[in-house]
Amino acid sequence: MLDAQPDNFLQWQLVYFRTETRKDPVMTPIAAGLSNPDIRNLGAYLSSLPPPEPAGGKDERPDLTEAGEQLAKANRCASCHQDGFVGREAIARLAGQREAYLLKALRDFKSGARRGGGVAAMPDAVYPLSDEGLQALAHYLSRLR
Repeated sequence: MLDAQPDNFLQWQLVYFRTETRKDPVMTPIAAGLSNPDIRNLGAYLSSLPPPEPAGGKDERPDLTEAGEQLAKANRCASCHQDGFVGREAIARLAGQREAYLLKALRDFKSGARRGGGVAAMPDAVYPLSDEGLQALAHYLSRLR
């Protein structure tokens, strides 16, 4: 979900898609036609929306939630993504994102298919984690508000 992502994060991602630094079969063609003012306006609008609702219902995998929480603490994920994983500046909000999206993003960072900008630490942060660890992180983060 793009709702409540930090404005700078949204703008950078749209620029990455527009320049094909980040490729996606849906987003790359959409971003290709965006002007700089369009990108600024989209970032401002989407960042002003309320955050997505976290995964609802009973947690069928509390073991995975606990494992993900422990991994997030051990790897100091909040040092960049902030307490509550709400993101800031050009760093993504993770709380309440769809679990499947989070898992894909984590796997893409680990494989090198996705890179961040500047001095992005995500590839280094996720490289030592097992796929089970990535699944636990995605599960945990998707359940946060």
